[in-house]
Amino acid sequence: MKYKGYEISLEESAGKFTLYVDSDEYFSSTNLIEVRNVVDKLAKKTFKRIPAYILGCVSYNYGDTPDPTYTEVEITSISPNDSIWIIDKKKNRSKNRYERKLYKRNAKNLTTLKDIQKDQNEITAIEKKIENSTKKLESIKLPKKEEE
Repeated sequence: MKYKGYEISLEESAGKFTLYVDSDEYFSSTNLIEVRNVVDKLAKKTFKRIPAYILGCVSYNYGDTPDPTYTEVEITSISPNDSIWIIDKKKNRSKNRYERKLYKRNAKNLTTLKDIQKDQNEITAIEKKIENSTKKLESIKLPKKEEE
């Protein structure tokens, strides 16, 4: 059987599970959970971190609001249950689903993110201006309806 890309075999006569790394026997146990835990540790060590940008920040629910800020993060691991772990420069960690919006960390995306931030700041300023103008409008006071 394969688990996280590693081969685990069962020697039925001995009731033993053996983990192979690069076709060499690496670890054996009669407890499959124990063997899988070793694989989990190996998989974590071999994962190469992926630099990325996200909209918002790690320490709150980002990506679902029109927050103009962006944060540099690293994807530190990917779990088999469709989750990813990310960390920012301040060591804030977050576990998220794959569908979260993560963007390649490169010059083109940085320029685009700065444009988004600038546009969102303009939108916020216009919304505030409209809100202030709306407060200046004179409302109609409707007379109370007489009871019949």
